[in-house]
Amino acid sequence: MMVETMAIQSQLLRLQGIVKELFIRLTGQDEPIDIKEALASTHSSKWLGSIRATGCKLVFKVKDDNRYKARLVAKGYAQRKGIEYVGSQI
Repeated sequence: MMVETMAIQSQLLRLQGIVKELFIRLTGQDEPIDIKEALASTHSSKWLGSIRATGCKLVFKVKDDNRYKARLVAKGYAQRKGIEYVGSQI
């Protein structure tokens, strides 16, 4: 089971690389997919300058079927209408 999981993860990483390469070729844009890639890129200083800290918190829930869930959410007061979000979803 562990070997199968590792093989699947390896395939997913390979596919991620292929998709990224296709994106770059089709659009001409080389956008990082995570912070490590952004800081390793030739435009790292520009990516660093574009990062804006937003207040956030971890929300923990126990679901009805005893699954434990955690998620990182932005605090609403720190968001700016028209920039971080557009309108209400209600």
